[in-house]
Amino acid sequence: MRILQITQSKYYNNEDLLKKTGGVEIYLNNICKLLKKQGYHSSILAPGSRKSINKNIIRIKSSQKSKLMLLISSLIKKKDFCYNIFSLVKFLIKERNNFDIYSIHSHTYLDAPIIIFFLRIILRKNVVVTIHGLNEYSTKNIYILQDMLFWRLVAWFSCLISNKVIFISLADKNKLKKMFTPNFYKKFYWIPNSINTDTKKRKNQNYIKKYFTFIGDLSSGAKGFDLFIKIMVKLHKDFKYRIPVLVLGSGPLESLLLKNKDKLEIKYLRYIKHDEISKVYNQTKVFFLTSKSEGLPTTILEAMLFKVPIIATDIPATRQIIIDGYNGFLFPPNKPEIGIIKLKKILNNNKLRIRIINNGRKIVERNYSWENNFKKILMVYNSIY
Repeated sequence: MRILQITQSKYYNNEDLLKKTGGVEIYLNNICKLLKKQGYHSSILAPGSRKSINKNIIRIKSSQKSKLMLLISSLIKKKDFCYNIFSLVKFLIKERNNFDIYSIHSHTYLDAPIIIFFLRIILRKNVVVTIHGLNEYSTKNIYILQDMLFWRLVAWFSCLISNKVIFISLADKNKLKKMFTPNFYKKFYWIPNSINTDTKKRKNQNYIKKYFTFIGDLSSGAKGFDLFIKIMVKLHKDFKYRIPVLVLGSGPLESLLLKNKDKLEIKYLRYIKHDEISKVYNQTKVFFLTSKSEGLPTTILEAMLFKVPIIATDIPATRQIIIDGYNGFLFPPNKPEIGIIKLKKILNNNKLRIRIINNGRKIVERNYSWENNFKKILMVYNSIY
């Protein structure tokens, strides 16, 4: 069985950056490693112009050189292409006999439905779509609501013509199920994001757990970095000392760190290699996830594995993992004061903290290990091979 994993991630155009990122890239790298161990061939197709030093990564030039696709993007208001579609189609035709299954990851670029249509309808190939997140969050902004509707329709079309659909988030699966008749349900699978739960990779290395930690894009959009800073500044007012925070990521709101340096004791890391991520969690006292939208956040699973208590916004993705008060705490995104109250509970009650972190690790090891969930993905591939 030969599988081509197709992603829209632009991180694959930079080998050094790829080692330091997360999300879909880490997911794909794990899938390919596990397939190789089973004796299967799996390559990653990604946009980019630079030649990869990894033989399993194939790059097709991006869309900037295509005037037609730039025109289409402008007509649909900021919807973007990642690939040069003409170059991509040429590649797929040329390599059509070299792959048995095409696995398309996510749908948040206009390439996805075009790729799926071409593979399924024109080349008559087997296609699996993996939805990593619908990128939806509660808002009253009419333009954002229109954007959400557009991408839900794109996801609906992608699911309609593909052979099988894997959802990382159970909430996303349930949303899209409402757009289909029951006859389509049988090709929908919920297989959650997973992590390597190997105990050998949990070494503490005698770090002091002192930081309140944020990992992700430093933006006010889906990741809610501004909300994290707001909570930390409020803690400073309550506790009357500089709050130790560890921030891993980069983005347009990086200036908030400089602006609040008198209130926060900041350790800032723009990037870190993923195989060194244990250093971050081993220095973390409490992990914060302040996202407004997620697929199924790997960071929460990793924090649980390293026995770090979690405080997260109450959104469908976090509700899927965290039972409030059992293995972490949830608070409404528009009520940060509730998050602060729950943080103080963890800080002031050591028995509660120990119970929460122990429950968290048990849940991760039972439900979110690659060892278990890879078998389910392989079952999906074998069902159409």
